Amino acid sequence: MKCPVCGANVADNVYQCSFCGSDLAVVHYLKRVSGTYYNIGLERAQVRDLTGSVEALKQSLRFFKENNDARNLLGLVYYEMGEITMALSEWVLSKYLTPEGNAADYYIDALQKNQVAVDATNQTIKKYNAALQSAQTGNADLAIIQLKKVVSLNPHFVRAAQLLALLYIREKEYAKAGSDIILAPTFGANRPVLSEHGLESEVVDLNKKLVEISRSANPDALIAGDVSMTGLMTEPMGETTFEELIDIYKEQIGALAEAGVDLLDIETMINLADARAAVIAAKECTDLPVMVTMSFNENGMTMYGNGPDAAIISLQDLDVDAVGINCSAGPDKVLPIVKKMKRFAKVPLIVKPNAGLPLADNEGNSVYSMEPEEFAGFFEEILKCGVHIIGGCCGTAPEYIEALHSAYADFKVSESVYEVEFPEAMIATSRMGAFVSEAEDIEEFDCDRYELHAIVDEINELQSDFLRITGSDEKKRALARRVYNGVAL
Repeated sequence: MKCPVCGANVADNVYQCSFCGSDLAVVHYLKRVSGTYYNIGLERAQVRDLTGSVEALKQSLRFFKENNDARNLLGLVYYEMGEITMALSEWVLSKYLTPEGNAADYYIDALQKNQVAVDATNQTIKKYNAALQSAQTGNADLAIIQLKKVVSLNPHFVRAAQLLALLYIREKEYAKAGSDIILAPTFGANRPVLSEHGLESEVVDLNKKLVEISRSANPDALIAGDVSMTGLMTEPMGETTFEELIDIYKEQIGALAEAGVDLLDIETMINLADARAAVIAAKECTDLPVMVTMSFNENGMTMYGNGPDAAIISLQDLDVDAVGINCSAGPDKVLPIVKKMKRFAKVPLIVKPNAGLPLADNEGNSVYSMEPEEFAGFFEEILKCGVHIIGGCCGTAPEYIEALHSAYADFKVSESVYEVEFPEAMIATSRMGAFVSEAEDIEEFDCDRYELHAIVDEINELQSDFLRITGSDEKKRALARRVYNGVAL
């Protein structure tokens, strides 16, 4: 690595520059944080959350621009999304920063030699531009046909998927399919994400306009404001405080409330701290109903290590109206997570999985593994488990929602799912991603009793953790909720 003061090359394990004597401890800290974001970006890419991967990898490079693993992966993700120019830009910069032994050489060379792939990508972009022109000239039906072809060629071409979603909403395709709730396309319309596109000053206007489009096209459906991750990491791993995160969410949620949404859908959350910040923001600036869904990996945990049981216990303590799962995987994989949430659920449960997993077809195109009828078929067991709200996430075009509506519009869900007894022994060690190591860490709240618990399974293995604080002062309990994952009784 390079000394930030004199520019000399120093070994990675050195904490003081031998040339100018500068302390390199801060550089090592920034490298560690950068590495953490890189790992998050890699995990998101592996589950095909390419937009989320881009956000995490950009954060990685903000902390340490010489993290070429992050830069090269960012180029690969851009390439997968059809953004070849942006991919090449990252690889060329990576090669400039590290001229020797750099994987970017291989990626650039492979791209130059694979003219067929370049031509296919260029054709996809041309088809997208044609669809965009059709939409701009009022020919929505033709634009939808063209965009469906583009998305079938590359499901991760984000601009095409976004435009298709907007047209589906405007043309009432999801409402016609039987959707009772339409999400306004405001996912990621918060200041940090929009700043990546130079739009940080348009948070309010963009959210209001997108809600207006959704409302005007679907007057008979409930319109939900869609809220998700910011891409920022809170202290101690990042530089953002929890209160700053709340304020960021307040800006977007306030705009959604002013635009007249019927409810808020906080979704695809991979960190319980971020989910709690969004909920607290919602509760402090609106009276709207709030739904929250977390996204879990194959191991049943979020990317930040939160379990489904700890998630529902903490979130329902913040008086949300429904909690559940979205994205994650197909409906065939989510039942174990649903059952863990069901164990502690005092509020309705939500399940909005993907249309299976993305696979390559015979022509090399990425497609989701489930057809609409197969997708819908897995929901009978999910509903029998006590889930009240169902829908779809990645890959679920209107025909998937139509299949769900046709199969389960009259399904009666048991109302006996809210009688919950918490175990005698439960809870926690986590405070905003760090660990509570001493009892005095929570004495500042001056509550009546602190109970550290752990949730265990049948063979007494730790599943997840949280904190339960008991006290008579609501203000102090509210303060505790801002700092700890857990419940305040």
